[in-house]
Amino acid sequence: MSSDPRRVPVVRRAAAAAAAAGLALGLLAGCTTEDAPPASDAASGTPSAAASGTPAPGAGYTAPPLVSTPVDLDCGDLVDADALSSIWPGLVAATPPATSGLDDALAPVAEADGTLCSWTDDAGETMTVGVARYDDASLTSIANGLVASSNSVPTYVVEGYFELHDDVGVARALPSPYLVVAESEAFPEPGAAEPLVAAVVDGLTPEG
Repeated sequence: MSSDPRRVPVVRRAAAAAAAAGLALGLLAGCTTEDAPPASDAASGTPSAAASGTPAPGAGYTAPPLVSTPVDLDCGDLVDADALSSIWPGLVAATPPATSGLDDALAPVAEADGTLCSWTDDAGETMTVGVARYDDASLTSIANGLVASSNSVPTYVVEGYFELHDDVGVARALPSPYLVVAESEAFPEPGAAEPLVAAVVDGLTPEG
């Protein structure tokens, strides 16, 4: 059987078209590999850090150290024990815990050269207060940490927070430029610590 000469151009045109299509696909594949954003960013619709211009926080970031000023306050002047004894009968001054025995709430006060005071009531329960003085930036940093880790207490007059560490209640107040920490097993809830916190806050006066 003789071949049909009319079919030859058709075959050649088909082969040429296939080659052109293959070349176009290859070019497109090259562009996609080099220029497209990472698959995770493209799929989520979230711009990468490089695209947004916002650098990711470093994994080793450390907050700047707190800046404090030593506090030289007498416990008897800081808190009127007679007034407090009407709330906690038999309240008397006691020796503050040793620095080595302070917990995470009071240890920063000692590190800042703050004042530590303790009292014991008729029930044998101990109440300890720490007062430290910081600059504005440090107080803001402390407050930000408490917002995330503790519970806000609006009845402490100034900005205040409360949390339980096991069976010990820890109250904190921030009458600028001071941080007040009051803790006791006699503080099962924020209101129990309120009289002591209020007395300390009232007793604080600006230092020269």
